[in-house]
Amino acid sequence: MRADKSTAVAGASILVLLIPVLSNLKNGSRDKGVSINENETEILLRLLQGSGVVVREEIDTARTMAQNLNLSVIDAIKRSGMLSDSNLSLALELQQRIAHRELTFDVAIRALRIAMQKLVSIDEAITSVNSLHEKTRIVVSATNELTTLLLQTKFISSEDLGRLIKLSQDSSMMIGHLLVMDNRLTPAELISSLDAVVTLRGKTIESVKATQALRYARQKDIVYEQALYELDFVQNVQEAVLQERDLFTMAGAITREDLAECYEIEVLKRKEFGQILLERALVNSYQLQCAGSLVDLVAKGKLKPYQAAHVLDRICNHGDNLNKALESISPTEALKKPEISFPQYLLKADALASHELTMALVPDHGVPRLQMETLVKSQILEKDFLVTALRLYSIHMSGFLDLEDSVDILRFCKSKSRNLDKTLENLKVYIPQRAQWTWLKQES
Repeated sequence: MRADKSTAVAGASILVLLIPVLSNLKNGSRDKGVSINENETEILLRLLQGSGVVVREEIDTARTMAQNLNLSVIDAIKRSGMLSDSNLSLALELQQRIAHRELTFDVAIRALRIAMQKLVSIDEAITSVNSLHEKTRIVVSATNELTTLLLQTKFISSEDLGRLIKLSQDSSMMIGHLLVMDNRLTPAELISSLDAVVTLRGKTIESVKATQALRYARQKDIVYEQALYELDFVQNVQEAVLQERDLFTMAGAITREDLAECYEIEVLKRKEFGQILLERALVNSYQLQCAGSLVDLVAKGKLKPYQAAHVLDRICNHGDNLNKALESISPTEALKKPEISFPQYLLKADALASHELTMALVPDHGVPRLQMETLVKSQILEKDFLVTALRLYSIHMSGFLDLEDSVDILRFCKSKSRNLDKTLENLKVYIPQRAQWTWLKQES
């Protein structure tokens, strides 16, 4: 559960952590009754989470374990097997450098990633970070299109923004990323806000509509694209083109938080996503090269997106080279075009019976959006479920999931009355939103 959005940014967390805490640690003083040890622990946890050594859910579990067993949170993390002694030693060294103002949080996070990835010392990792970043350093104003949008949506206040600007300057971290780390924005909300910034630049949506949709999405706990659809604000349906950022996330090579962090830099600093991944030590140059080749193969119709994700998973997470990883893919399956109609898709998912389609006068072939409207009028299936079905149908037809997997997910959503986005998140399946709404592009 996220913190109440009306509270001041980081009233007891990020603000305490990144500005006064660092100063207090250096001067040996305390802040607001929080002990130095507690502050040091919070710095360490933020560092571990930011670098991807542990994820938010693991930290929450460790906090519960620590309370139940009367342990420190770090001891609880070690006992649970989430963190090795060697990684802890690296993190502790960086924590001390942060505390003594020798490093910003941003550099420390990237240095920890490099030190673990390349098995090098902290000093070597810091040198590598500085070398990578120096070549493409771009300064972005703390008050920008994103912060303007967040103010308009009331996700942050003017007072919050002042604090965030100071935090951003002191930590060298982007404001959106700070809000995600502080649980004020979810990664999905940051990504949606950045998508809105991109569409506002392209003048494909009005500012008032983007703002309203973002607020509506948070109110209803749905994704931004669903909000646009429900508010009848959809004006420009994107093509389901696979991009590198999608591929790395689908393959599990980067997390949703990594995606949000790097996407913010891409949009606001206008840098290439692949270069950002390298700078932040999230991938290496070979993995990036392979991803580019896989995106090309998908564009040429020689691989489906879900197959490319499988190949990249083998490369990034299992150490295969590109040729070996490609051997695990069936070339005939890659070239096979999906041909199932939307009514047949519903039948395969056991969402209805064939006689119900006949009774509702739904033609086997036609425009899925119109077929949905016919089924809604006949009251055989509810509209919310049919929208979920159309999203999964689009995902399959665009090649982002194979038929069986998409059907299984639809069956699960129907039997458990589950939200599609929550289901995909729980299954650790990432599908870019533009692959889920292509059915809106089809006309009668």
